[in-house]
Amino acid sequence: MNGIIVVDKPAGWTSHDVVAKLRGALRTKRIGHGGTLDPMATGVLPVFVGRATRAAEFCENTEKEYIAGVQFGIVTDTQDTTGKTLSSCKPDVSAKELLAVIPRFLNAQKQIPPMYSAIKIGGKKLYELARRGEEVERPARDIFISEIELLPNGEENARTVPAFSLRVVCSKGTYIRTFCHDIGAALGCGAAMSKLRRIRVGDFALGKAHSLEEVLEAAASGNLGGILLPVDTLFRNHPAITLDENNTQKCKNGAMCRAHNVEDGACRLYGLDGEFLALGEASNKEIRIIKSFFEVEQKGNVSMGEEGRGKAAAFSKHAGNQMVAEKTGVSPPPPTASSPGKRAIALGFFDGMHLGHSALMEKVREVGREKNIIPSAIVFDAHPANIARGTAVPLINSPEDKTWLIRHKFGIDDTILLRFDKTTSKIPWDMFIEYLAAELDAHHLVAGFDFTFGIDRKGNRGLLERKCVSMGLGCDIIPEVNYGGAKVSSTQIRSLIASGDISRANALLGHPHILSDVVRYGYRLGSKLGKPTINMHFEDGVLVPAHGVYATMVYLADAERENRPTVLNRPPVLGVTNIGKRPTVDDSGEITAETHILNFSGNLYGRRIRLEFHEYLRPEIKFSGIEELKSQIQRDCESALRFFDKMQVR
Repeated sequence: MNGIIVVDKPAGWTSHDVVAKLRGALRTKRIGHGGTLDPMATGVLPVFVGRATRAAEFCENTEKEYIAGVQFGIVTDTQDTTGKTLSSCKPDVSAKELLAVIPRFLNAQKQIPPMYSAIKIGGKKLYELARRGEEVERPARDIFISEIELLPNGEENARTVPAFSLRVVCSKGTYIRTFCHDIGAALGCGAAMSKLRRIRVGDFALGKAHSLEEVLEAAASGNLGGILLPVDTLFRNHPAITLDENNTQKCKNGAMCRAHNVEDGACRLYGLDGEFLALGEASNKEIRIIKSFFEVEQKGNVSMGEEGRGKAAAFSKHAGNQMVAEKTGVSPPPPTASSPGKRAIALGFFDGMHLGHSALMEKVREVGREKNIIPSAIVFDAHPANIARGTAVPLINSPEDKTWLIRHKFGIDDTILLRFDKTTSKIPWDMFIEYLAAELDAHHLVAGFDFTFGIDRKGNRGLLERKCVSMGLGCDIIPEVNYGGAKVSSTQIRSLIASGDISRANALLGHPHILSDVVRYGYRLGSKLGKPTINMHFEDGVLVPAHGVYATMVYLADAERENRPTVLNRPPVLGVTNIGKRPTVDDSGEITAETHILNFSGNLYGRRIRLEFHEYLRPEIKFSGIEELKSQIQRDCESALRFFDKMQVR
């Protein structure tokens, strides 16, 4: 069973309660929701079932619409009327006064989340701290409110009333409780949210929602046809592309595919039989798979792990997932591999792809040549510490940039994307090795001396070597790699990049630090500043270098995918990149990478660009105006050119 159910959540239920109830009614383990609602709130709660759970993240990021009741003259610890009253007064608020302050809350702004929320600070949920009477500093978060409408409530507008109803259209992460609280503060009388009904999540409006009772009755009768929506409903605003048989197989293998009738941007991908395969991102007729949704075939039944078995099991698609599920009840997500075949696999998280990883990759290539098997490397989509230990560790490189480095800097074409989530983190260490053999036909494993793996990181190099011997797998352990008398580590490199010591970080990496993204429309300041300018963003969870100005090189990444030369890629295009909030021209607080290109002109909007960071030039500064900024940019360009002259790059 796969699809989306739009539930009209009843009051008094948590979003988790609804999911738990439907998990039992639908007899499925794979189920989740697309955006939390407080227990007192009612309305649209999209619930994702089966393979559709992979789409939940896209729903969470969409626009939301609410109708909120605001009660003036009261301040509570939860910012709604269910909480403990901290202060109260007799309110004297008119509709006219309310309408006068509403414009302050429109458009982009910062909002401090409430203490009674599920946000984690220091690994602890805020509401847990609040219940213990603790209050901690919470960083303000970027939100966007596009519409606020005062709704009729049966009272004369001129008459003072203690409560109003507002319709609010806002971005992900907006707390309506806090919005009501802040309006009360702006009017000087305090306020709390008295009711909340969500009437829309993206394109899922209240008119499409079903009561929980309706859904439960339909599940009991086995008639969910009119309730369960196909997952591609979520992406219907993107164009649909039908792939031929060859590109359908590439899509299912997670490889880049092509279509001649596709415009740049997000698109829905379908097979010739009409099956929805994936959400993709097209650039110059080439399509990168963002997320796959096709039904995974379950073939074979491989059982491994007997001592002295002597050889690895034969490869069978997703047999490893099936084996782990049968033995533990845990069903890990299937990896995305380019093709079947016997493999020598590099094991590790590989954050940053540094000198230590280089030695490991070289060994994998050597084994591949000697045994005539595929040299491969695993790429995780999230840092294991984020999932297993709840520690917020930013990635030095996005999964896409890491894949590029593995292929182009280290010569490993076969990269295997493995989703690291709660399920993956619960696989026992020995079963993880069996999983690699059954799922990916691993015949030889290569790891670093300090590699740990499996639940609670119990697996280590000694256990890995013994397990490989018992299974008939080859195994190599790479010793510690030092630079300047110290061990090379991702932790050290992450610290160097975050502090702006990019030259030292590059030395430990063995290559320049990179960032790639699709060039976006910014504030079109390039013409004012006298230099062609491109704007790029950082993916969520990716390390942001120290704010400041860097000497960079610019490459057209989507042309490299097609192995075709471009003017932009030869000779190297030089740039000056500002990382930060652009305080002179922008007060939104958004962090971007804005690059002024020194020796190229042309339209790059919508193209995927890769930046190489070579030298930190200066910290970010707020100037008095555009002219002063323009003069400084000219000096920055001269500094960058002097640096590249020393490198003999011009």
